[in-house]
Amino acid sequence: MPPSLLLLLATAAALTAPTSRRWTWAHSGGGPVDIHYTACGPADARSCVVFAPGFGAGSFQFEEVASLVAARGHAVYCMDWFGQGKSWPDEARAGARFGIESWARQLTDFLASEELARHGAVFVAGNSVGGLTAAVAAARGEARVDGLVLLNPTPFWSFWGPGGSPFWDGALPAPGPLRAFAAAWFDALRSPAVVRSLLSEVYATKDACDEALAAQICDAASHPVGPDAFASILFSGRSRLEFADALEALAGKRDLRLALVYGKEDPWIQPVWGQRAARRRARAGAAFDYVECSPSGHCPHHETPRAVDAALGHLLGAWTGEAAPPPLPAEPVVERDGRRVSVAACDGEPRGLVERVAALASSNI
Repeated sequence: MPPSLLLLLATAAALTAPTSRRWTWAHSGGGPVDIHYTACGPADARSCVVFAPGFGAGSFQFEEVASLVAARGHAVYCMDWFGQGKSWPDEARAGARFGIESWARQLTDFLASEELARHGAVFVAGNSVGGLTAAVAAARGEARVDGLVLLNPTPFWSFWGPGGSPFWDGALPAPGPLRAFAAAWFDALRSPAVVRSLLSEVYATKDACDEALAAQICDAASHPVGPDAFASILFSGRSRLEFADALEALAGKRDLRLALVYGKEDPWIQPVWGQRAARRRARAGAAFDYVECSPSGHCPHHETPRAVDAALGHLLGAWTGEAAPPPLPAEPVVERDGRRVSVAACDGEPRGLVERVAALASSNI
């Protein structure tokens, strides 16, 4: 490869590499908190994409896909949730609460921040609980969002009701016995070997869940407030707006674009959930793009970033009114390590016996 081309590629990579930043969030419980996020791409871009992580993950899981999307001309941000990644209070403050309701408020406030106000269009791409959080925030109508991309969104969160458990509502300080229980569970989970073992079960390609990712997750969980945050998350309860309810509410927002980009081989939140969402949208007469990446698991943005970038390039190109938005690739996308991943549009109809049975079981949902 000519030296000049090497220099050009290196310069482009440097320009789109995510950089760390801080944002002061006026959190309602326990006072202001320092939130970590990353940013890359042109600061004056007409459109921006905000990535929302899954539970236990953070902005570090989006570095490659963020750089790829930024190279398309979008500003890209990824925010660590309060009590996750690098977003921590300095102490276990009384009144602080962690969990889905807190994160939905955090996302809503970040989307209204001064930095994002410079962009004409704002799109949110959330994985797992980040997808649920994004859907809830958008459905409430308070968040500034023009389009949602749900990356294997979890359709449920917590066994407790919206008010939290009957033992404790999740607002710090935690009762001693409940904190001790949560801390013992938390300590058992936050070892690199355990994290890698758990993640390898939900990645289609086991090697994609490497030691570096496990170490980053464990480093984030090593904060002194970690056990308190984990206890609050365990007992705070689910969102006041369920995922299915959020989809129904979003169906009425005709100006908001919605898509689901799915790792097909996800054993946790299997494609039947994506198909159900697609059918709900179709019944409501609302537009909905459903794209599957295969082979790819629960975290497609990390396991198959080039495939997800191809899907996002297609969606964002159409949503922002590009004259000739890039089509979905007809041939498999080749990832950095040589893996070939297909990126295909789906209609949400069940395929095969298992999916048909699941569709029948949920036909009245």
